[in-house]
Parts: sequence; structure tokens; C-alpha cells
Amino acid sequence: MKAHMVEESKLLKPLLEALVARSHDPASAVRQMAVRGMGNVAIGVPAKLRRNRAAVVEVLLRDLEDVASAEVAAESLLALAKVLGQLKARAMGSAFEEIARSTQAFLGAEEEVLRCSAFALYGALASSASGRRSVFSREVEQAFPSLVLHLRDPTPAVSNVRAPGAPCRAAESPTVP
Repeated sequence: MKAHMVEESKLLKPLLEALVARSHDPASAVRQMAVRGMGNVAIGVPAKLRRNRAAVVEVLLRDLEDVASAEVAAESLLALAKVLGQLKARAMGSAFEEIARSTQAFLGAEEEVLRCSAFALYGALASSASGRRSVFSREVEQAFPSLVLHLRDPTPAVSNVRAPGAPCRAAESPTVP
């Protein structure tokens, strides 16, 4: 669906409602695709995202805690990176700090897809932190060992994630049963 169709035909609200509803689905593949859809909405219609950011960020943060599926959590990390790319730190408000803290938990994850996605989000956090440097600098101090170890990650897809928009090959082709 093209972005202008969503904007012109007032489909964004029903689309977001459907994605939020599907984010509660028992099937992890459905939850994963719902989260991916929310990230794509952030890129497709960023102006409309500003009005719905609280709901989108709430769902994405909740899905970070999906212990049943690493792919859903990884997709949520990548979707949050897309949202941050559109809204920046100031527009995120207190959610920026919560996202930064939540991301740290995944920097040392065993699953490659989680580490790769977490470093991609951390890069997005760093690039959008201009208005919240003091908050983010505290987060960087706490994550410093993980950041240094990231440079020596045995998985090339993870160790090569260095900047926002850098490909996260481990998370771009998640397995969907």
C-alpha cells in the first residue's frame, strides 16, 4: 500500500488498530509481521505517526519482552529504530530513555538476530540523541563493555552494524514458520 493511499483515504487509524490487534496474536509469525508493519508505517507516513506515536511505541516496547520469540523482539527493535529515525529523541519524550534502557538488555543476547537488531537500534538512538545527550551519555557509560565487545563479535552481520541504516542481515531475513 502506498503512503498517499493511507493518508488520503483515512486508512491509517484502521490499519494501526489492526496491527495493534495482530500484535497480540498467539502466532509469533503474525506478531512479527504486525510489528514490522508498524515500523513500515513510521517510514511510510511519518507525519501521521506523530499523532499515534504513543500507541505505536507502547506496542513495540511491549513486544521487546516477547520471550517466546526472538524474532518478534528483534523485529520490534528494528521497528523502534525506524520510529526513532522519523521522530527523533525530543518527540519521543520519556519513551526515549525507556527504549535506551530496554535496548541494553539485548546487546549481549545469545541470539544473533537480537544482538544485530539491538546494535542497529542503539545506533539510531545515538544519532537521534542530540537533544538528550546527557541522558544518552549515561546509557552509553552503562553499555560501554557491550559496545566494545560488539567490535569483536564472532558474527560478521553483528559486528558490522555501525550506523543507523546499516544492514542488519541477521534480522532482515527472519525465519517465519
